[in-house]
Amino acid sequence: MLKRAMWVLFGVCLGCDSGGTKAPADDTGPTETGDDTAPPDTTDDTDDSTDSADSADTGLTDTATGADTAAPASCGELRHEGTLTWLDIDGACPDDGGLLAVDGNLTLSGDAYQIDLSQLGCVCEVSGDVRVLSNPALLSLEGLDQLERIGGDLQVQYNPLLERAEGLGALTSIGGDVLVTENEALAWLTGLSAVASIGGELRVEDNPALLYLYGLEAVVSVGGALTIRDNSVLEQITGLGALTDCASLDLSALPYLSELSGLSSLASAPGGVRVEDTRRLQSLPFAGLREADFVTIRANTALAALPSWPELQTTGELLVEENNRLEAVSLPGLATVDGAVSFQYNRNLSAIALDGLLEAGELRVENNDRLESLHGPDSLTVLTGELSISQNDALTSLSGFEGLERVGSVSVNDNALSSFTGLSALTDVSELVLIAREPELETLSVMPSLTAISELYLQDLERLDVLGGFTALTAIGGDLSIVNCGLGSLDALANVETVGGTLGLSRNAGLAALPQPMALREVGALYLYSNSVLADVTGLHDITAVAGDMSIQSNDVLPPVEVQLLIDAIGEENIGGTVTAENNGSAL
Repeated sequence: MLKRAMWVLFGVCLGCDSGGTKAPADDTGPTETGDDTAPPDTTDDTDDSTDSADSADTGLTDTATGADTAAPASCGELRHEGTLTWLDIDGACPDDGGLLAVDGNLTLSGDAYQIDLSQLGCVCEVSGDVRVLSNPALLSLEGLDQLERIGGDLQVQYNPLLERAEGLGALTSIGGDVLVTENEALAWLTGLSAVASIGGELRVEDNPALLYLYGLEAVVSVGGALTIRDNSVLEQITGLGALTDCASLDLSALPYLSELSGLSSLASAPGGVRVEDTRRLQSLPFAGLREADFVTIRANTALAALPSWPELQTTGELLVEENNRLEAVSLPGLATVDGAVSFQYNRNLSAIALDGLLEAGELRVENNDRLESLHGPDSLTVLTGELSISQNDALTSLSGFEGLERVGSVSVNDNALSSFTGLSALTDVSELVLIAREPELETLSVMPSLTAISELYLQDLERLDVLGGFTALTAIGGDLSIVNCGLGSLDALANVETVGGTLGLSRNAGLAALPQPMALREVGALYLYSNSVLADVTGLHDITAVAGDMSIQSNDVLPPVEVQLLIDAIGEENIGGTVTAENNGSAL
């Protein structure tokens, strides 16, 4: 424990008379206030060392060598070894104005009486952490006016009456983290105007009265994450205009944030960028962003525009979701996204342009109510995951993706499409193609180069009249399912030779006949249900094997004799499962 400093001059103890008796306090020396609320004198009476000029006994080392020197002249000539706490600060600063460097931590925690830090006006440097924690009476940080450097963290946390983070105007460097969290009354964070670098993270979180964050104009670099979140009334972030890089950026749960004029120079956040759950923020200032492992822009109800980020060429994930006023997105420089590109639940989004996109993990365009047309980027060649275009209520036209060669799966459903064309270079779909619940779709002409596919589902396309594309398709590893479609012809699928799963044709009101000739030879199972005008199944006579069940039921105008001819053509011995033929020709 730090002992009260005793200064020795010519072998005489300051504050004592010549006989060693304690002299009365005068106006020039540290005063004993006599206040019952003052921190106690913590001098250890059990210490067997004696009061002397030996600095080891006081915890302070005076490195000045001149006998006539009244006080250290610069930071570091007077040093304190070890942690300095509230219990030690009474008398820690010398009367002669010297500056004190702390070789350890400055820990100011749990004092019920201190309202400021005025007794620490001599502290110029702390090699470890500065911790201002859980002080129920603390109103201000004023008193650390000489503090220039912190080697470790600056922690200002759990101080319920602290209103202003001022008094650190001389501070230029912080080697560790800056944590300003859970200070219930803190309204202004303004006191770090000279800080140029922060070695660790900068976190301003859960300060329910914080209105303004400024005074960080000199900060160029934050070595860790920059996190400003859960400050429920924060309106303005106007500092940080010089910041060029941080490990990551998180601006979240800031419902009243309306001004974000800081961060205009931010170029690099390799750990990612997140702006989420703001209600008044209309634009983002960091237009020069060039590096981010992910970009998440979500649930910002007033956000009307995104920067085009022309220098952002690669990212791990791009999520633009639940931004109700966002009208257009254009990212011409974005070339590679390792994970998902997602545009979901943006109610006013009417235009998406990703003209430079070459490769992505998956692309999702879903639940954007006002998106009327979408031309996929023709530069895109590979989607390792899913291409999903779904539940965009105003989307009437889908085209493009002319350079796409490989995709994990394709799902297009629940839009308002009348036309779907494109995907002409697509040769590899590792999973399914699903085109479903498009009641206005009349023309489907896609994937003319595709030769093999896992599964193909065409469902609930009541107005579909023209099926083009698919002409190179010869093998379907799983199911081929065409249900409730308006098609009169399946000629586009005439070259399919094998269906490893089920060939199912059900409730297709316009389908009168199957293609002739048809290349189909093997199927896993065969189901023909409730095709109301189907009268001719001769195109299936060349099937040589049905591995599972064969069921032909409730086809109103299909003569039972035609059904039997089909069974005979295949041969019951070549059908591995149960054969069912019922309720066919009931309308004849």
